[in-house]
Order: sequence, then C-alpha cells, then structure tokens
Amino acid sequence: MLKFQRVLADRQPPGSALSQADIAAAVGLLGADDVAAIVRWMDRLAGERDELPDWDGDAADDIWRAQRDLAMLLTGLGKRFAGEVEAALAGASPETLAMVEAVTRAGK
Repeated sequence: MLKFQRVLADRQPPGSALSQADIAAAVGLLGADDVAAIVRWMDRLAGERDELPDWDGDAADDIWRAQRDLAMLLTGLGKRFAGEVEAALAGASPETLAMVEAVTRAGK
C-alpha cells in the first residue's frame, strides 16, 4: 500500500467521501514524493473506469469519487509542491487532467 493510500484509509470509512478537514489533514501528512504516485494512481483508475461495462454504474461512480478525492489532494499538495504537481501532470491522462482542472475550478 502506498503512503497516500494509508493516509486516506485512516481518514475515510469505506464508501464515504473525504471531508475538507480530512483532505487538509492528509495534505499535511504527504510530501512531494507522493505527488507522482497520486497522479499514476489516478491514471490507473481512469484506465479501470474505461474498461468497465456500461451497465456497471456503481463501480464507475466509486472510481469517479476516488479520482475526485485524489484530485482534491493534488490541489492541496500543489500549494506546497507546485513544481512537482505540474511535472507529474505533464504526462497524465486526459481524464486525470480534466478531473484536476474541475476540482481546481470548483475550489476557487
């Protein structure tokens, strides 16, 4: 299990969304080295979501929520590690980029 996954698991009961307080606490525990791992995981989730059958809306929703939570983490980490976030997103999938952009816009 990656560090960011352990940090999130400690704050998020299964099937629930992360609160803003959970995000802030997680961001405080994560570092620059976690940024690339989060982006890679978001890309992996995007690939899994693409492979789901059309009828499996519940799994697609779960993946979307996970991607959104990870994008919120990246937004918070970007305040401390802007260069690392920018570098990691340079090679990210279009779906990952769109999610990060949407979360960033929503937070402004």
